[in-house]
Amino acid sequence: ESWTEGFLRPIIRQARTCLPARGHLVLNVADIHERGKTIPITARVMSVACATGFVHLETLLMPIASINRTSASEPILVFRVR
Repeated sequence: ESWTEGFLRPIIRQARTCLPARGHLVLNVADIHERGKTIPITARVMSVACATGFVHLETLLMPIASINRTSASEPILVFRVR
């Protein structure tokens, strides 16, 4: 919660003020899997961005090296200013 309010929300708000109408915000994020728990970073980013005036357009999958990872890709979230 402190990361969301202290970092994520301010960054997305600032991006919103800097982008022109119908401008795009593209973020490479991934959920964190640690000690059998999942921290839903992707869902948090989507929620904060949509609440800040963005529309989620699509989620792309970027292939990544699978060394020490549970997935072979990471989501790339694509938003547009409402």
